[in-house]
Amino acid sequence: MSYIGNSLPANFQSLPAVQRFNGDGSDTTFTLAAQIANDQSILVSVDGVTQDSNAYSVSGTTLTFTSAPSAGTGNIFVNTISPVGSTITHPASDPLSASTGTFSGALSATTGTFSGKITADAGIDIDNFNIDGTTIALSSGAMTLDAAGDIILDAQGANIFLKDDGTTYGKLDKYGNSFRINNPISDGDVLIQGNDGGSDITALTFDMSEAGYATFNNWLKVNDRVVGNSNLVLNTSDGNEKIHLDASGYIKLETAGSERMRIDSAGQVGIGATNPDALLHLKGGNEVAKIKFEVGTADADKFKIYASTAGRLYVNSYSGNTGVYLTYNGTSWTSNSDETLKDNITSLGTVGDKLKNYRTSYFNWKADTDTPPKRNIGFIAQDWETDFPEVLTKKEGEPMGMQYTETIPILLKYIQELEARITALET
Repeated sequence: MSYIGNSLPANFQSLPAVQRFNGDGSDTTFTLAAQIANDQSILVSVDGVTQDSNAYSVSGTTLTFTSAPSAGTGNIFVNTISPVGSTITHPASDPLSASTGTFSGALSATTGTFSGKITADAGIDIDNFNIDGTTIALSSGAMTLDAAGDIILDAQGANIFLKDDGTTYGKLDKYGNSFRINNPISDGDVLIQGNDGGSDITALTFDMSEAGYATFNNWLKVNDRVVGNSNLVLNTSDGNEKIHLDASGYIKLETAGSERMRIDSAGQVGIGATNPDALLHLKGGNEVAKIKFEVGTADADKFKIYASTAGRLYVNSYSGNTGVYLTYNGTSWTSNSDETLKDNITSLGTVGDKLKNYRTSYFNWKADTDTPPKRNIGFIAQDWETDFPEVLTKKEGEPMGMQYTETIPILLKYIQELEARITALET
């Protein structure tokens, strides 16, 4: 063949040797020594008869007949009529340039420029960088991925593993609709580190030996609200509501920017008191330091206990001012009794005939477990029920109670009646 210009260098041409195969009357496939581009790249004969290309097909290195050739020794003849790819050694003095290329063997060149796609089944060695189809290997030094756009790692539903000398220490994957970071090493922690002024620090540790217990190195800021390592402060975005755990040994709660409650290092609780000096210390203005007891919605189901600026401790019904109070340095309880607080004031009438049959008794409480049980003195509530139910407290299903102080006016009235009878007798 004649050429215009320089002839095709011989080292770029590769024609495999003629191949002969033995037919056995049953086999239809035979393996060629080199990959063949298409059916027209080879000439095939059987028993000396050249075969039409419709009688066979070729794919890579596999020759397939539509019907099994007859049996015979070396009766199948295959001659390659087009150059095929093989090991090509490019002249070291010239660059290698191609629009596209497919290589079944090794490609070696000092320099090379390819404007299209290169496919190399055996891999491409570029300096110390190797790609063999499933593995990218770097024999020495560091590797840099430098892209003008995004760098995408797509595992197609599988995992992305991070390894150190073959040992997996990290895994990235899609977990449902979530992104998962996983350390598969038993009890291996997950650390988040950074650089603070030139020093590496571990900002956050997830301890897998403690089921993922999170430990922050220092302060934690949530929505611009800060909690600390020695002091822990949880507060709202405006900072007016806080829970403060102080390393000096107290806990305090704030609302509307003011401290409302504190528990000190001794376990003393202050409500309105920043320095409690009792197990429970209530502090406030008049009736502010109030304890309310409520068992129902009605006022009769509510009680309040409070201290006033007048130096009194009140135990009152929830509404009104009926109740008792203890004065400063007082030795007994005082009952509200001012006439201005009362309506429908009437006389008791004669009480002597009623009282003379009431029992005044010694008794033991059934619930007393002392040995011997303590002996008590008192009245029997049922004796008073008919004539003076006002001194009793009764609730269905519960035993009756008796207000002994309420009996004092009755006893005084009886004394007045006896005094009148004595005076009459003396006269």
